[in-house]
Amino acid sequence: MTSIGASPEVWLCLSGGNALGAYHAGAYTALHAAGIRPKRIAGTSVGAIVAALIAGNRPEDRVARLDEFWRLAASDVAIANFVRFWDGSKIASSLGTLLHGRPGLFQPSLGLWWRRLSGLPSPSLFERSGMRATLRRLVDFDYLNGGDIRLIVNATDVTTGEEQVYDTGEMEVTVDHLMASSAFPVLFQPEPVSDRLMVDGGLVANLPILPLFRDPPACPVNCLAFDLIQANGPLPKTLDDAAHRMQDLLLSNQSRRSVELLEHRSSGWPVFRR
Repeated sequence: MTSIGASPEVWLCLSGGNALGAYHAGAYTALHAAGIRPKRIAGTSVGAIVAALIAGNRPEDRVARLDEFWRLAASDVAIANFVRFWDGSKIASSLGTLLHGRPGLFQPSLGLWWRRLSGLPSPSLFERSGMRATLRRLVDFDYLNGGDIRLIVNATDVTTGEEQVYDTGEMEVTVDHLMASSAFPVLFQPEPVSDRLMVDGGLVANLPILPLFRDPPACPVNCLAFDLIQANGPLPKTLDDAAHRMQDLLLSNQSRRSVELLEHRSSGWPVFRR
């Protein structure tokens, strides 16, 4: 969205979607190289992590922190690394992730696996003490809450389904809020925030553009929304195709409705859509 008149601020909206976070990081790196400095960023799930790595570091350190995080995320100790026949196989990579996790981000919990093997219930596959430590190392939370970028992330109350928005313009955002926004059910346990148990914000708003515009902009704005989920796609031919197509339909239509609602709400603002 662009206002007519003065030079606009740049706002970013980063969707959730696991590996899409690497795309977000690359997009920001290109903006940074062009001298573009966003004033407000909203993100959910992995988008919240990328947003915090940007907003929680000084401009000269942001690209290096993003690169360091994605080196960790891309490290792979999958079975495919050791069995030549399976090299490059999606199945091998998935098995390796289940067995080893991603060092520095998440790993199988012996306690949780023991409960499952013993026939006892457990709510998730992995534990994320590594992610919490990595975020504390790579994000300067003092700068995050007092720097030049307003950060907005969302999460979902797992018991009520309500969306909760955490905004550095209104409160102090901590590592707990980032962990909550990216706690995708089944893979990860709900994260306690205050007296609520929270999970991935993408379950409510995978493109958190409405939280980004919670209050009308006080100046002209260029909003860049990064979301690679496609509404159009081929007819599924396998179960795997069908599962991916279902996800694309759910998330792309959710994002489309959010943008349409924003257009309706912003009808009185001096903006137009590009």
